[in-house]
Amino acid sequence: MRLLFDALSYGTRPSGTRTRVLGLVPELVGLGLDIGILAGPGWSADEEARLDGATFVRVPDVPRGPLSRWWRQARIHRRAQSEYHCDFVVSECLPWPATDRLIGVVHDLRWRRDTSWAARARRRALIDGCARARQIHVVSPTTAAQLAAVLPESVDHLRVVPNGVDVARFTAAVGPTDDAILERRGLRPGYVLCVGHFEPRKAPDVAIAVRTEMAKRYVDVPLVMVGRGALLPEEGMCALKGQFPNQDAGRVLRDVTAEELPALYRGAGVVLAPSRDEGFGIAPLEALACGAPVVASDIPTHRDVLGDAARLCRVDDVSVFVGAVLSIVEQGADAPLVTGPAQAARWTWKAAAESFVQAIDEAGRS
Repeated sequence: MRLLFDALSYGTRPSGTRTRVLGLVPELVGLGLDIGILAGPGWSADEEARLDGATFVRVPDVPRGPLSRWWRQARIHRRAQSEYHCDFVVSECLPWPATDRLIGVVHDLRWRRDTSWAARARRRALIDGCARARQIHVVSPTTAAQLAAVLPESVDHLRVVPNGVDVARFTAAVGPTDDAILERRGLRPGYVLCVGHFEPRKAPDVAIAVRTEMAKRYVDVPLVMVGRGALLPEEGMCALKGQFPNQDAGRVLRDVTAEELPALYRGAGVVLAPSRDEGFGIAPLEALACGAPVVASDIPTHRDVLGDAARLCRVDDVSVFVGAVLSIVEQGADAPLVTGPAQAARWTWKAAAESFVQAIDEAGRS
């Protein structure tokens, strides 16, 4: 079977959707599927090496913005399919893929509580995309339930094909370069780590608030925030440094590489995941795989994916988050070194690939 993965809309920044391609495609290639990747120029040499065995279908001029994609991406799809004859196109569930053999992917429904015009347009696009899709893949049972509530007519086409974690890269075993990575970043083990795109639903403001409350209690443990995005947690970090000049408030790292991330997880005293909404929650799962204690928001996705291996706190309740973080920082927590990797092992890319193949075989028979 030949599949074409549309990776044009993933851009160059780290994201759950980009991580899905990097995790799922190598496993599918290993299972004998012929995979093409419709991609722009923003893929690093390391990423392409990880996708060895897949065929890159290059698009030199990637359309930017929804209107440009709407007008141009259908034409790009037709040209790509004439070059790479495939059985199915795997793409975000949007209306512009020009094929009747679309496997639409829905990662999250972050827009469902948003009343802005952009969110309404995104909802309309999703409805149109779902109507065109032969099959709809969602990344977690929570996302499946949310989509079924919004679009009841999509239920018959929904299949849960989860995300996963690369348990070969994210492991509790200390790597030979871990100390060098922490030293290069000016870190000592035991910091509070928060990993995620800097956007409102990831709640970086809660992470800053937790560090502020810790400082008020004279707990001098730095907060390390890893990610990119439009929000500026640097402003909150600067205010924190000004308010508590004798403490190490922490730092914001926007340029962390894939090679550095496992070492940062392993060096953390606790990993904080205060998201208000998630489709899957890859970052806290990676942290568990590395044996790090995790304090996360009590949202349905985290309950599904993290289980009892993480401490869950009410969304936006800073005092509860502070209590959970301090109980780990001050008393230590050995349990995640055992339960975390075991929980992460339930969500591997190999298992995700097997679910994907089962769903695709079903779509091929329909």
